[in-house]
Amino acid sequence: MGPLFFTVDANWTWSKPEMLDQPLRTQIMGLRVGHVFKNKRKPYKNFGLWVGTMRGKLGGAQSHGMIALNTLVPESMMDKRDEVVENYKTWYNDLGVVQQGLVNQTPVPDMMESLENWNAGGTVEYQFNRDLKAAWNGTIGCQYQFNKRWMLRSEGGVIGDRKSFMISINYRFCV
Repeated sequence: MGPLFFTVDANWTWSKPEMLDQPLRTQIMGLRVGHVFKNKRKPYKNFGLWVGTMRGKLGGAQSHGMIALNTLVPESMMDKRDEVVENYKTWYNDLGVVQQGLVNQTPVPDMMESLENWNAGGTVEYQFNRDLKAAWNGTIGCQYQFNKRWMLRSEGGVIGDRKSFMISINYRFCV
Protein backbone atom coordinates (compact mmCIF):
# COMPACT_ATOMS: atom_id res chain seq x y z
CA MET A 1 0.00 0.00 0.00
CA GLY A 2 2.16 2.82 -1.30
CA PRO A 3 5.42 3.00 0.63
CA LEU A 4 3.96 0.92 3.49
CA PHE A 5 3.92 -2.84 3.60
CA PHE A 6 2.23 -5.39 5.85
CA THR A 7 3.30 -8.98 6.35
CA VAL A 8 1.85 -11.96 8.14
CA ASP A 9 3.79 -15.16 8.49
CA ALA A 10 3.13 -18.34 10.40
CA ASN A 11 4.94 -21.60 10.88
CA TRP A 12 4.32 -24.79 12.75
CA THR A 13 7.07 -27.14 13.84
CA TRP A 14 7.02 -30.58 15.37
CA SER A 15 10.09 -32.17 16.90
CA LYS A 16 10.78 -35.15 19.12
CA PRO A 17 13.85 -34.40 21.27
CA GLU A 18 15.44 -37.60 22.47
CA MET A 19 15.18 -36.77 26.19
CA LEU A 20 11.48 -35.77 26.16
CA ASP A 21 8.67 -38.28 26.37
CA GLN A 22 6.30 -36.43 24.03
CA PRO A 23 6.81 -34.45 20.81
CA LEU A 24 7.20 -30.69 21.09
CA ARG A 25 4.80 -28.77 18.88
CA THR A 26 5.45 -25.08 18.33
CA GLN A 27 3.44 -22.39 16.57
CA ILE A 28 4.90 -19.01 15.68
CA MET A 29 3.00 -16.15 14.04
CA GLY A 30 4.46 -12.78 13.07
CA LEU A 31 2.82 -9.51 12.07
CA ARG A 32 4.85 -6.60 10.67
CA VAL A 33 4.24 -3.14 9.27
CA GLY A 34 6.99 -1.14 7.63
CA HIS A 35 8.05 1.55 5.25
CA VAL A 36 10.31 1.31 2.20
CA PHE A 37 12.54 4.30 1.47
CA LYS A 38 13.54 4.27 -2.19
CA ASN A 39 16.68 5.83 -3.61
CA LYS A 40 15.44 8.42 -6.11
CA ARG A 41 18.56 8.30 -8.29
CA LYS A 42 18.89 4.49 -8.22
CA PRO A 43 15.38 3.03 -7.86
CA TYR A 44 16.68 -0.56 -7.56
CA LYS A 45 18.24 0.41 -4.20
CA ASN A 46 16.06 0.85 -1.16
CA PHE A 47 15.98 0.68 2.61
CA GLY A 48 13.13 -0.89 4.55
CA LEU A 49 12.35 -0.42 8.22
CA TRP A 50 9.61 -2.24 10.15
CA VAL A 51 8.15 -2.99 13.55
CA GLY A 52 6.04 -5.94 14.45
CA THR A 53 5.05 -8.53 16.93
CA MET A 54 5.50 -12.25 17.22
CA ARG A 55 3.39 -14.78 19.09
CA GLY A 56 4.68 -18.15 20.16
CA LYS A 57 2.74 -21.10 21.50
CA LEU A 58 3.93 -24.48 22.73
CA GLY A 59 1.67 -27.50 22.48
CA GLY A 60 1.53 -29.96 25.37
CA ALA A 61 2.14 -27.90 28.47
CA GLN A 62 3.61 -30.70 30.59
CA SER A 63 6.41 -33.19 30.06
CA HIS A 64 7.51 -36.14 32.15
CA GLY A 65 9.64 -39.22 31.80
CA MET A 66 12.90 -40.87 32.83
CA ILE A 67 16.52 -40.25 31.88
CA ALA A 68 19.35 -42.75 32.41
CA LEU A 69 21.97 -41.39 34.81
CA ASN A 70 24.82 -42.45 32.56
CA THR A 71 23.58 -39.96 29.94
CA LEU A 72 23.68 -37.10 32.46
CA VAL A 73 27.15 -37.57 33.94
CA PRO A 74 30.17 -38.10 31.68
CA GLU A 75 32.14 -41.28 32.24
CA SER A 76 35.32 -39.26 32.84
CA MET A 77 33.65 -37.76 35.89
CA MET A 78 32.66 -41.20 37.19
CA ASP A 79 36.30 -42.30 36.91
CA LYS A 80 37.15 -39.60 39.49
CA ARG A 81 34.30 -40.56 41.83
CA ASP A 82 36.44 -42.71 44.13
CA GLU A 83 39.15 -40.06 44.30
CA VAL A 84 36.63 -37.35 45.23
CA VAL A 85 35.06 -39.52 47.95
CA GLU A 86 38.45 -40.48 49.42
CA ASN A 87 39.62 -36.84 49.44
CA TYR A 88 36.42 -35.86 51.24
CA LYS A 89 36.82 -38.63 53.87
CA THR A 90 40.45 -37.64 54.53
CA TRP A 91 39.50 -33.97 54.84
CA TYR A 92 36.52 -34.77 57.10
CA ASN A 93 38.55 -37.06 59.42
CA ASP A 94 41.20 -34.35 59.86
CA LEU A 95 38.58 -31.91 61.16
CA GLY A 96 37.90 -31.34 64.83
CA VAL A 97 34.64 -32.46 66.44
CA VAL A 98 33.10 -28.98 66.24
CA GLN A 99 33.97 -28.61 62.55
CA GLN A 100 32.61 -32.10 61.80
CA GLY A 101 29.37 -31.13 63.55
CA LEU A 102 29.10 -28.04 61.33
CA VAL A 103 29.76 -30.07 58.16
CA ASN A 104 27.13 -32.62 59.25
CA GLN A 105 24.51 -29.83 59.23
CA THR A 106 25.06 -29.31 55.49
CA PRO A 107 23.97 -31.54 52.60
CA VAL A 108 27.61 -32.41 51.81
CA PRO A 109 27.77 -35.73 53.76
CA ASP A 110 24.59 -36.97 52.06
CA MET A 111 25.93 -35.92 48.68
CA MET A 112 29.20 -37.77 49.27
CA GLU A 113 27.34 -40.90 50.42
CA SER A 114 25.14 -40.79 47.32
CA LEU A 115 28.20 -40.33 45.13
CA GLU A 116 29.99 -43.24 46.80
CA ASN A 117 26.99 -45.58 46.41
CA TRP A 118 25.91 -44.33 43.02
CA ASN A 119 25.07 -46.89 40.40
CA ALA A 120 25.45 -45.46 36.89
CA GLY A 121 22.67 -47.76 35.68
CA GLY A 122 19.98 -45.83 37.57
CA THR A 123 17.47 -43.34 36.23
CA VAL A 124 16.16 -39.90 37.13
CA GLU A 125 12.45 -39.22 36.82
CA TYR A 126 11.51 -35.75 35.67
CA GLN A 127 8.37 -33.68 35.33
CA PHE A 128 8.12 -30.04 34.33
CA ASN A 129 5.79 -27.52 32.76
CA ARG A 130 6.95 -26.19 29.43
CA ASP A 131 5.36 -22.93 28.55
CA LEU A 132 6.50 -19.56 27.33
CA LYS A 133 6.78 -16.86 29.98
CA ALA A 134 5.03 -14.46 27.62
CA ALA A 135 3.25 -15.40 24.40
CA TRP A 136 3.88 -12.08 22.64
CA ASN A 137 7.05 -10.09 22.03
CA GLY A 138 7.92 -7.13 19.83
CA THR A 139 10.30 -7.09 16.87
CA ILE A 140 12.12 -4.44 14.89
CA GLY A 141 13.97 -4.92 11.65
CA CYS A 142 15.54 -3.40 8.59
CA GLN A 143 16.64 -4.40 5.12
CA TYR A 144 18.95 -2.80 2.60
CA GLN A 145 18.57 -3.77 -1.06
CA PHE A 146 21.86 -3.29 -2.91
CA ASN A 147 20.42 -4.12 -6.33
CA LYS A 148 17.59 -6.21 -7.80
CA ARG A 149 19.22 -9.45 -6.59
CA TRP A 150 21.09 -8.81 -3.30
CA MET A 151 19.70 -7.72 0.07
CA LEU A 152 21.01 -7.56 3.63
CA ARG A 153 18.34 -8.13 6.25
CA SER A 154 18.32 -8.01 10.05
CA GLU A 155 15.59 -8.44 12.65
CA GLY A 156 15.57 -8.60 16.40
CA GLY A 157 13.04 -9.61 18.99
CA VAL A 158 13.98 -7.01 21.56
CA ILE A 159 10.74 -5.97 23.23
CA GLY A 160 9.46 -8.41 25.86
CA ASP A 161 10.89 -11.48 27.55
CA ARG A 162 12.07 -13.40 24.48
CA LYS A 163 15.22 -12.09 22.84
CA SER A 164 16.28 -13.05 19.33
CA PHE A 165 18.48 -11.73 16.56
CA MET A 166 18.69 -12.70 12.91
CA ILE A 167 20.89 -11.40 10.12
CA SER A 168 20.81 -12.69 6.57
CA ILE A 169 22.06 -12.04 3.09
CA ASN A 170 19.35 -12.72 0.51
CA TYR A 171 19.73 -13.47 -3.18
CA ARG A 172 16.76 -13.22 -5.53
CA PHE A 173 16.97 -15.76 -8.42
CA CYS A 174 14.13 -14.32 -10.49
CA VAL A 175 13.83 -10.60 -11.05
